[in-house]
Amino acid sequence: EERTKIEARRKVLENRLERWQKSAQKFVISEEDSQAYSLAGQMGYNAYTTTDVTNYQIKLPAHRLEMWAELESNRFLDPVLREFYPERKVIKEERRMRYDSRPTSLLYELFLKTAFGMSPYGKPVIGFEKSMHRLRLKETREFFDTNYVPSRMVIAIVGDIEFEKTFAIMEKYFGRIKARPTPEFPPTVYEPQKGRRIAFLEAKNSPAMITGWARPSVLHPDDRAFEVLARLLGDGQTSRLVNRLVIRDKLTGDVKVGSSTPGDKLDTQFTIFADVFDAASYAAIEKGIAEELDRLRNEGPSAEELQKIKNRYIAELVHTLQQNAGLADTLSYYDLIMQDYRKMFSAIEEVEQVDAAKIKALVAKYFTETQNTTVYLKPTGK
Repeated sequence: EERTKIEARRKVLENRLERWQKSAQKFVISEEDSQAYSLAGQMGYNAYTTTDVTNYQIKLPAHRLEMWAELESNRFLDPVLREFYPERKVIKEERRMRYDSRPTSLLYELFLKTAFGMSPYGKPVIGFEKSMHRLRLKETREFFDTNYVPSRMVIAIVGDIEFEKTFAIMEKYFGRIKARPTPEFPPTVYEPQKGRRIAFLEAKNSPAMITGWARPSVLHPDDRAFEVLARLLGDGQTSRLVNRLVIRDKLTGDVKVGSSTPGDKLDTQFTIFADVFDAASYAAIEKGIAEELDRLRNEGPSAEELQKIKNRYIAELVHTLQQNAGLADTLSYYDLIMQDYRKMFSAIEEVEQVDAAKIKALVAKYFTETQNTTVYLKPTGK
C-alpha cells in the first residue's frame, strides 16, 4: 500500500514537472548556437565526453573566428542551463538505447566494474540509470563551477590565421573567464592485482568476451610498445589474432584490440574483444590468444611485421595531421593527456624505436594470469 502511494505521488510530481517545462519552453530557443554556426558556414560541429576529456570542435571559415570565440567563451563564462531537465531525460533515453538494450555494451560495463572497481574508470562515462534521476540542477552547476576552470582548458586553433591577431581575440573573449582554483583529487593508488578476475553476464545475445591485462597510463615509457603490440595482434587481416581466430580457426566473427581501455590518464587495460560464434569455443579462443602471446614472448615479431606496422602508423598520423581538424584534435590531446603538446613531434621517433626485444619484454612483464580480467557473455534462451 505504501509503495502504491509513493508511485502515485511520483506520477503527480512528474506531470507537474512536465507542465512547468512546457510553460518554460516559450522562453527557450533550442539549438540556437547550432543555428548561428550553420548560418556562418560550419562543418563538423560536435561535442563529446570520454573518460579523460570533454571536447568541443567545429570547422568554420577563418573570418568567423571572432564569432566562434564570443559564442564559445560565453558557454563557459555564465551558462544558463534552461533545458536541464529535458536534457536529463534525453540522457536517460540514450543510456537505454546504448547500454540497456545492447548486451555487448553491458558486457563492456561489466568488464569496467570487474577490472577497475572503485577507480574512476570503473563506470561508464554516461553513468548509471538509477542515479540519473537523482541528478539536480544545483549539483550540476556546482560540478561545472568546480571543474570547468581555465587552468584545465586547452584551445587549439588550426587554419589560415595570423598568430598575433588570433591571440588578441582569444585574450579578449576567453580572458573574461576568471581564474578559479584547480580542483584537487586524492591521489589514486592502485594495489597490484593478485589474481585473475572473471565475471559472466547472462543475456539474450550471441556470445562475446572481453579479456584484458592491467597496464600503466600512457605517460609510462612502455606506452608506444603497447600501441605496436595492439596492431601486431589486431590491426587488419594479417594481424596475428585476426588471422588465427577469424580467418584460420573460424572461432570468432571479429576481434578488436585496444592498447588502453577505457582511457589514457590513469592506470588502464590492454584489451581484446571477441565476437564469438559459439560459447563452447571460449576455452579454444583463450588458448589461441595465449599461444600467440607466448610466441611473441619467446620469438618476438619479425622485422617485416614491425616495419609494416610502423609504416601504417606513420601514414595514419601524417594523414591526420594534414587535416586542420585532425591537427587541432591531436594538439589538444597531447597537451591535455600527455601534458605537453610538443610530445606529438616525437611520436614517430618513439614508435620507430620499438623493436622485437621491447615487444618480448613487454609481453613477459604485463601479460600474466594474475593481471588478467575476463568477462563472458552467457547466452540465455530466446
